[in-house]
Amino acid sequence: MKVEQRLWSPDYGWQPGLNEPSLGKAAQLVLLFGSAEQVRESGCLDQVRKAYPEAHVIGCTTSGLIHDTRVIDGSITLTAVAFEHTRVALARVRIEGIDDSLPAGERLAGALEREGLR
Repeated sequence: MKVEQRLWSPDYGWQPGLNEPSLGKAAQLVLLFGSAEQVRESGCLDQVRKAYPEAHVIGCTTSGLIHDTRVIDGSITLTAVAFEHTRVALARVRIEGIDDSLPAGERLAGALEREGLR
């Protein structure tokens, strides 16, 4: 497994830059954390998708984030992962309400290809 992390800030953009040597097409998964507003306004999601064109990009909004050993506000962090012997699949379903939790879990499990599932 190979992992790389990058940090975006309004003052410096991506550090290290997305154009520097990276996992690129080898990355299968990118975890992106930051405020939804910053992700939208910065345009960084398009940049991330371009830098890691084969990766599933998923994320979460946060009021503060952890990058390396620091807690930071007002930035976006990403972790890109390339697995050597693992295939990554993504599935999602809408949960209509608390009573839909179990059926949603069943729909989610059914959406994943069983062959080779780990």
